[in-house]
Amino acid sequence: MVRRAFNALLFMLVSSAFTIAISSSGYAQSFGDLLRSTQGTPTGAFGSMAIAVKPRSGLNPAAGWHTAVSKMQRDRVALERCIADPGRCAGEQRAWAEMVRDARGVSRAAQLERVNAFFNRFPYRTDEELYGRSEYWAGPVEFLAHSGDCEDYAIAKFFTLRELGFGDADLKVVVVDDTARGVGHAVVTARLDGIDFVLDNLSARVVPENSISYYVALASMNEGGVWVDVPSLHRRPGWERMASLQ
Repeated sequence: MVRRAFNALLFMLVSSAFTIAISSSGYAQSFGDLLRSTQGTPTGAFGSMAIAVKPRSGLNPAAGWHTAVSKMQRDRVALERCIADPGRCAGEQRAWAEMVRDARGVSRAAQLERVNAFFNRFPYRTDEELYGRSEYWAGPVEFLAHSGDCEDYAIAKFFTLRELGFGDADLKVVVVDDTARGVGHAVVTARLDGIDFVLDNLSARVVPENSISYYVALASMNEGGVWVDVPSLHRRPGWERMASLQ
């Protein structure tokens, strides 16, 4: 994710997080509700409080996500075709299909490792380089053809894990502030046996989410919804980082 697009997202979240209007029961309705929610047990990624975004609320923390979901639905056909007849698919699509087919016979933990390793071997390439624009969310087939940047790795991994049988509720693409590098980033989290693991294009290892202290979640998404992730008061660096950017 390029720095300019990340800054735009971060400033939007800081200014909008306190005015989210969600009609469903159990969600923050006001600043007071939101502030009280940050004092409870964290419900979102990396110790944050996840607040669901109503589709028509006007708050869109990840404009490219809905397009990416449409691309994933389209690419499902391509993957199934490749698995059924590898001879109809060339290059990385064939390798992708073979990896998915083989991974269906291993444990869930091994599937996380295989998916992370398969996509991490692709070189990092920026949206400016590939598409001539500051932000573009590629689908899995586009990533296989061109590679991509951090959210493109995350989308390809998310989709592949869904095809391997992980439930949508157990997976999220998470946009974070990488405080160690001072840049925006995106990863996938996958819940397995009650523990959230992180698949990251910057790491060859799949590690528990709670072992990473330098990511502050800003927004998360799966096929079922989109959330703004507000730092919990239990994790002070998140609030300090957001306050410093206002």
